[in-house]
Amino acid sequence: MPKPKLRDLSRRELSEEDYIAVVEQLEAPDVPDMVAAILGATLVEHQVEQAIRIQLKQADASMWGRLTDPTGPLRDFSSKIVLGHALGRYEQEVTNNLYIVRDIRNAFAHARTLLSFDHPTVKAALRRTTPIRHGRKTVNVATLAVEPEKRAYLSVCSSLFLFFHLKFVESIKRRERRLQEKEEELEFLQKFIASMKAAKQSRSSASGM
Repeated sequence: MPKPKLRDLSRRELSEEDYIAVVEQLEAPDVPDMVAAILGATLVEHQVEQAIRIQLKQADASMWGRLTDPTGPLRDFSSKIVLGHALGRYEQEVTNNLYIVRDIRNAFAHARTLLSFDHPTVKAALRRTTPIRHGRKTVNVATLAVEPEKRAYLSVCSSLFLFFHLKFVESIKRRERRLQEKEEELEFLQKFIASMKAAKQSRSSASGM
């Protein structure tokens, strides 16, 4: 078994335990700005990945690893956003919010000084976010963060997370409906074939009398 590398840690899939740990961090009213910026985007990126994977014909761990490795077509958040939009998994308004989350995450991750959500450039980016809608309803999730700008960022991240969860549930229900329709069609065909055989046997019996 190959020795794990540091870059593998950033590509590891988010488990249920990981998700719970991230949410616990983000639910703290005094969560540090950098933690909020990076972990909030982590949850959102995970949801974008799930939205893409459900559309792929080959979505096993090996194939996904090849797609997201350092030379793969989905090696960064931006590439995933583009593909998800191209696949029709979300509209332009959601895409715009995703780019804002990505840009804020990148700013915090790569800044050479300590960055905070009350920085004018970060505040300006947050003002460009738009309401996230699912069907006719606006998806809005409140957070416990104390500072207004950090609260606004985490609200966007949480709302995006919920939006993708609702879309995922929709996809599963559509698949279940299609499967049920196929099962009903198969049952009809089986009954039709059985009736045809019965009619044939009946005719054969009648002609032999």
